Amino acid sequence: MLGRKVCDVCGKAFTNLAAHKRLHTGEKPYKCDVCRASFAHSSNLKDHKRLHTGEKPYKCDICSASFAHLSNLKDHKLIHTKEKPYFCEMCGRSFVSRRYLRYHVQKSHFDEKTEPEKNLIIRKKYKETKAECKHCHKLVSRTFLQRHIRTQHLGERPYSCKICLKTFTQAGTLKGHMHHHTGERPYSCAVCYKSYAAKVNLRKHKCLGPKGAETEEERAS
Repeated sequence: MLGRKVCDVCGKAFTNLAAHKRLHTGEKPYKCDVCRASFAHSSNLKDHKRLHTGEKPYKCDICSASFAHLSNLKDHKLIHTKEKPYFCEMCGRSFVSRRYLRYHVQKSHFDEKTEPEKNLIIRKKYKETKAECKHCHKLVSRTFLQRHIRTQHLGERPYSCKICLKTFTQAGTLKGHMHHHTGERPYSCAVCYKSYAAKVNLRKHKCLGPKGAETEEERAS
């Protein structure tokens, strides 16, 4: 707690308490001179301005894709490693990015338009089973708290490849990785039957029709 001040609203401690308090007050002193959008932090404004300039300074060293935000690059790299570090605390499913996780939670657990009564029960049960992580102070389902601590804070990667010794946080990620060694390609197009080792590559596949038709780019891959 050295050098950290406690917020009198939420009780959490921060090194920059003044910046944190803007979350409670709604103050957004940093304004974009192009579209007049406003932000609570100068770093958010800097990131926002890249929407206007088109600047993408963060580049993937594997496939050369570029991004405006560092967080987007980090999420993108998980496509190459096949890791899914963002897991749903209600059902245990894991995802490659926070965006996909939020979409899953909204659609699968908190869709008030379809089953409002059921969702109220889920919300109540979820709140009753949460515990605070002592490292990041996030509220995590008690069921997955130890897994959260081991993988997100202690750096534990208990699943290792016996061939190349690469390690992973989840068994499913290791299973997907093994396809590169075995040559297995379990994900195939239902139209032209072209197959892939990773599901993400199947999603990128642009099918031109039956009988193995594929793009010039795919033929070269």
